[in-house]
Amino acid sequence: MPTIDDAIRAAEAGDLRAARATAATLAKGGDARAMRLLGHLHLDGGNPTADDVGLAAYWFFQAWQTGLDEAERDIVRVRAELEHAAGEGDSAEARVALGLILMFGHDAPEAAADCFHAAADRDHPEALRMLAFMHAEGRGLPRDLAATRAFYHRAADGGDAFSQFTLAGMLDAGAGGPRDLGGAIRYFRLAANAGVPDADHRLAELLAERNRDRRDANEAVQRLVRAATAGPPDAAYRIAAADGSWSVLVRDQGRTVAMPGLRAEELVGLPED
Repeated sequence: MPTIDDAIRAAEAGDLRAARATAATLAKGGDARAMRLLGHLHLDGGNPTADDVGLAAYWFFQAWQTGLDEAERDIVRVRAELEHAAGEGDSAEARVALGLILMFGHDAPEAAADCFHAAADRDHPEALRMLAFMHAEGRGLPRDLAATRAFYHRAADGGDAFSQFTLAGMLDAGAGGPRDLGGAIRYFRLAANAGVPDADHRLAELLAERNRDRRDANEAVQRLVRAATAGPPDAAYRIAAADGSWSVLVRDQGRTVAMPGLRAEELVGLPED
């Protein structure tokens, strides 16, 4: 596993590409120091683009939100460049970063919404996700679950895993529009494949509810085993077909699988004990 010292050494050696890659991996894992370093790396190397400025401000903001107080000074220092990048620079990355700062740093949700709308016109996934959140909360925008669902849909189709999971929940619950079981299954599957926690379990439950054929049963078992494998050692996971024809119990982090109503030989891909 790379460390922040590896990123620093790469930067000192002039290998900014390797430094950015290492810092990005750590930053996405929640390392506040790596977030701040990644922000600085976006500004290093001479003549940063408007997108570089936006990404630098974004990571400074994330570091500050994570609790690294010194990153606030970086936000202040880059603010003028950020506003220029968001305006004349026409950068969606800069508009998202500025919107986040206005929303959570200055409690100016209406101004933030303008930034997010401008970035959403470029289908920026975080801008779409923020507009969905703001409509859901009625913060800076009217509370409107149909709009929330629509913005999450656009972000999900753009590959945003969090939006895929959230949209799937809305489709399952019929929030902001009619219930769509097939759509919920599709987007929970995408979120699960992207590693979103709890998506495998939710997907298994919906596959059991649909129970269209043995393919649904097969995937439901596999997904439930995956959920159990990632869960606490003492947790038990259960699902049952909507018509009561079969059920599954998974325990011991996927090592124990009971399947009343199903035969192992008619399923594929089950883990071996």
